[in-house]
Order: sequence, then C-alpha cells, then structure tokens
Amino acid sequence: MRGVVQSIPLPAGTGTGEARNVLELIDMVVALSAATGTPTGGSIQLEGSFDGATFFNVGSAMTAKGDFVEVTTPKRVKFLRANVASTPAGGTYKLEVFGTELSRG
Repeated sequence: MRGVVQSIPLPAGTGTGEARNVLELIDMVVALSAATGTPTGGSIQLEGSFDGATFFNVGSAMTAKGDFVEVTTPKRVKFLRANVASTPAGGTYKLEVFGTELSRG
C-alpha cells in the first residue's frame, strides 16, 4: 500500500464537478486549499456515490482553506465529486483527496 493524492475537479462556477473514481483508496481525507490568490468564503459540499448516479453528502460543507472531511461511510464509496453552492472571493480553491491505495496482487 502507498499514499496517494488525487484532485477532485471543481466547476468553473457553482454546480457539481466531475466525479472522480476513488474505489482503490482507503482511509481518505479530502482537504480544501488555495489554488490561486487568497480565497475567502464560498461553500463546497463533498458528495459520494456507490454507483455514479446517485450522490449523497459526505461530511459538512467546506467554507475555508484548511477545512477537511474524513470519508467515513458504511461501505467504501466508488465516486467523489464537489458540489459548489457559492464561489469564494479573492481567489480559487482546489480540492484534494489524500488516501492509501489498496495493494494489487
């Protein structure tokens, strides 16, 4: 097993971003950080899915750089995506998944 980092795409404005397949990851933490400038405000809700069609909220909405969500669901999610309710002022955010990749054997 090895640690990996994956980006979760954010839409250009509000709405949902592209879903990212994270089935091969365990012990996931998703963190919000600055991509450009010094973003303040905004609201990004992490969503998970087992099938890629039906999504549900994972944790609370993230509203400031440094916010994070531990992905703890009854079973491993296959997909994660961002749902941006409002965009920040003064810059942009990036959303990254930190996790452990399952061994292939």
